[in-house]
Amino acid sequence: MRYHFFKGVEISEVGLGTWQLGNADWGRVKDNTALSILQAFSNAGGNFIDTSDVYGLGTSEKIIGNFLKLTDKEIFVATKLGRRKDGVYGWP
Repeated sequence: MRYHFFKGVEISEVGLGTWQLGNADWGRVKDNTALSILQAFSNAGGNFIDTSDVYGLGTSEKIIGNFLKLTDKEIFVATKLGRRKDGVYGWP
């Protein structure tokens, strides 16, 4: 795995996108399978995970949160918000 420094922190060049863990558009991914995916990525040296609140309306973020509780590695998570249209962010 190659890394880049960002503000003094070493971040993996390859990040893991986690839309598929949201269970909405890609079919159901069991929690143990999702955790295995995250663990395999981490074991390969990855430490940057991308998610969003719209990936299963928070499902992906919850799974990542569970993974973070299980690992002692430093993992960086980027999440996005504001695309939900269910009134959470002031959308009509």
